[in-house]
Amino acid sequence: MGQKFAQLVEWLQWQESLHATEIDLGLERVSQVYGQLGIRSLADKVITVAGTNGKGSCVAFLEKLYLAAGYRTGSYTSPHLLRYNERISIAGEYATDEIIMQAFEAVDQARGDGSLTYFEFGTLAAFYLFAQKPLDVVILEVGMGGRLDATNIINADAALITAIGLDHQMWLGPNREDIALEKAGILRTGQYAVCGDRQPPTSLGRVAETLATKLHYLGRDFDYSVLESNWRWHSGEQEFADLPFPKFCNRAQLDNIACSLKIAELLHASLPFTRNHLELALERYSLPGRCQVIEDFPEVWLDVAHNPQAAAVLADALTDAPRRVTHFVAGFLADKDAAGIMDTLASKSAHWYLAAPQCARAMPIQALRQIVPEHAQSPVSYHNNIAAAFAHARQQADSSDRIVVTGSFYTVAEVMAEHYSKRL
Repeated sequence: MGQKFAQLVEWLQWQESLHATEIDLGLERVSQVYGQLGIRSLADKVITVAGTNGKGSCVAFLEKLYLAAGYRTGSYTSPHLLRYNERISIAGEYATDEIIMQAFEAVDQARGDGSLTYFEFGTLAAFYLFAQKPLDVVILEVGMGGRLDATNIINADAALITAIGLDHQMWLGPNREDIALEKAGILRTGQYAVCGDRQPPTSLGRVAETLATKLHYLGRDFDYSVLESNWRWHSGEQEFADLPFPKFCNRAQLDNIACSLKIAELLHASLPFTRNHLELALERYSLPGRCQVIEDFPEVWLDVAHNPQAAAVLADALTDAPRRVTHFVAGFLADKDAAGIMDTLASKSAHWYLAAPQCARAMPIQALRQIVPEHAQSPVSYHNNIAAAFAHARQQADSSDRIVVTGSFYTVAEVMAEHYSKRL
């Protein structure tokens, strides 16, 4: 029997309409299909990463560390920027169209008459691919929340929860305490866990205490210090001093790396590594679209900040690297706090170039026009698409200025695809 579709893009287009709604949290559907797939194990060790911002950074660093140490790795992240294949990595290489389609076919056969969301379908496909390989460690990024996210059908050996902010409130709750409770759903009894929030909501600690989860907090149980030319990570009597800085380094990235390193320390008995492996991981670590500078005259930054907390990280990074004038090319999704993002970045902006990204969930220009007068605090121009907004910013910017493309993954991806895909 041949495959349902011959091209990956056809599979993805079909999956987008398979389920009645794009987001439908719950574990019943995905658990049933997972059982039908007959998967026994994803890897010797599994790490799950949840949080509002920084998840992708943690997955990327852990993958680099374990690859440097010679382990067979798998990683699953979302969303992607240019190609769906970015979501599934095996042994440090993106999965090919061919094996992804084979996994999709297996999931399609296993689901029977049941429907799956786009995210659930892709998650199960990643699990299927990991199970085909003898992997030492798999790192899973939670899509949304944690408790009801499709990745949570796996009982991971360790859990990492990054900084917790306000995002996806429609599904996760209106405040940090409620959101943390959802993210705490990835914790397991007796499991190792790390929290990267320096002011953690109390609900997270209550869940950990109830489950007897061994939860370690950034700033309390481990931390780092920054010197002029290097940095030092420490946890009790364990430390790594005189560490080199990674590329695109800022405080938020060091928080994420510090948390990832704590997870690796907790799993050291099963997955040992050396200082040389750590230094190699820091040298190789990079993540497209996170405070990424890809051009100099004018300076062009790409940052996928899509909530006020992520925008604050971006604002701090801009402060640490001052330029004469900053131009923001931005587009947002309709369910995001565009006003909060603009408020956070307002003091940095000399001009906003706004457009709707090419996505069904995009915030239309009409909605932006209602938000902007109160929150932009600098001149604004509106454009038919992100590419046109970026082109206009390029025309207006002096060679000593800075252009920052931000607001969503989709916004950054359009600039990448239009101008820089051959370089990245």
